[in-house]
Amino acid sequence: MITKPRYRLLLLSIPLLVAAGAACASDPEIVVLSNFHGQVHIAFCSDRGSSTPILIDQTGQGNSALCQKSLTKFALKRANGESLAAPEMQLVTTGDGIVVGANFSVK
Repeated sequence: MITKPRYRLLLLSIPLLVAAGAACASDPEIVVLSNFHGQVHIAFCSDRGSSTPILIDQTGQGNSALCQKSLTKFALKRANGESLAAPEMQLVTTGDGIVVGANFSVK
């Protein structure tokens, strides 16, 4: 049986869980240097990368700790905050379809 204090705690935790789920479901953010133009390669499931934002260096390389079966939506921005149109992305996959990398170009 749930007592009143536990019931209140449960009710208070629901908005927190919903907010956490929404944060996890947001599109990954990819950030390139303000003056970057060229090819980009991102390695996924990397222990050298963070989850988000995915930072792209001056050579067009980036690492991400994200391990996703697919990546269809993402937000692309320059370091100065300018939003860029999402380019067509080529996914690099293993034989069983798990995404391990992505390639695209920034104009």
